[in-house]
Amino acid sequence: MSDSNIVKYEFIDKYTKFPGGRFERLGPYSGENFREKVLREIFKSGKSIKIDATGVVTSFSPSFLDEAFGTLAKEYGLEKFTNTVSLLSDDNPSLSDKMMYYVKRAINVK
Repeated sequence: MSDSNIVKYEFIDKYTKFPGGRFERLGPYSGENFREKVLREIFKSGKSIKIDATGVVTSFSPSFLDEAFGTLAKEYGLEKFTNTVSLLSDDNPSLSDKMMYYVKRAINVK
């Protein structure tokens, strides 16, 4: 995939340093909001997204990861999800593995 088909997304600059919980009704910067306002738009565009979460102050909660990434993977399938979304963090190298745990759990992949 060419660089023009990849959206580079600086999480703390474009979204927040403080990711919230699962649902919008529980507070700002939820996994639900991130999925609907950011990730779904990328999926609709046919591009890929490379999310850099370096500098996030509060860790991504399991409910955020499950709602934002797991729900989307359940809708689109594992192959499309993994070909479209990547998540990295210089200060949290295991974040990508943590996200994939919740993705696979959401779609019942061992």
